[in-house]
Amino acid sequence: MAHSPRTLPPGSAIPDDISKQIIEQLQEDGRRSYAAIGKAVGLSEAAVRQPDTTMFRTWEVAGSSHVDEHLRKSREPLELRDFSTSTVASSSEAILAPQCQVPTIGTRVPTGYVVGSAFDLLVRWVKHRTQPPSAPRIAVSSVGPPAVIERDSNGLALGGIRLSQLAVPTAVNVGVNSGPGACQRWGYYIPFPISQLDSLYPTHDSYVAQVVKVTLDNLQNQYIEAPDAQQTVMPLLLAASSASLTSFTPDAVHALFGSSSGLP
Repeated sequence: MAHSPRTLPPGSAIPDDISKQIIEQLQEDGRRSYAAIGKAVGLSEAAVRQPDTTMFRTWEVAGSSHVDEHLRKSREPLELRDFSTSTVASSSEAILAPQCQVPTIGTRVPTGYVVGSAFDLLVRWVKHRTQPPSAPRIAVSSVGPPAVIERDSNGLALGGIRLSQLAVPTAVNVGVNSGPGACQRWGYYIPFPISQLDSLYPTHDSYVAQVVKVTLDNLQNQYIEAPDAQQTVMPLLLAASSASLTSFTPDAVHALFGSSSGLP
């Protein structure tokens, strides 16, 4: 019995040679990182970026890594409980970290805040056809491979969604590392020395004001949600001076807390 050739739905894209190679790589081992697959086919992730459309959005969070300190804190206690012996405390992170080029693995930019907002906006997009906002892409000087990210004098990535932990930095957060195994995916975190912090932020209030401004901007742009914005600023506001608190506008207070009663 003869079969008619399968036809693609209208508007479907026919995979090109590169797409076919990527599919073959995934079929060979679907656990491989995008970076490894890109290297195998001569591409980087930056080289295959797609523009935003009415059906597609890309959000890139500067200073974030595939796995971060939040993940380490959530699972390492379980590993220590399950893998340690009576004489040796052990976890996969503790074993891996000294082997990485920068051993302080795990970035501290709370990407989960952005992911949480993205999920809620996706639901709204599906239910009500309300498109999420676009976001700036991380700046690259070359798409490679490997892609070369543009960085400031502190080594922090330029562009992208910039949470206060990166935009008002107290440390270097870099989303890639090097070394064996999963080192690359962990990135790293290096605190600034006290002298650098004193130079950047002469007073605590000056630091608080910058963090609040960036957080409000991200909240307004819908890159984060109010509970996570509160989580960011509340510990700082509790330690801020009365003069600093009086500088808040009613609109800023309402955006963060819903009413003026939220301020300490």
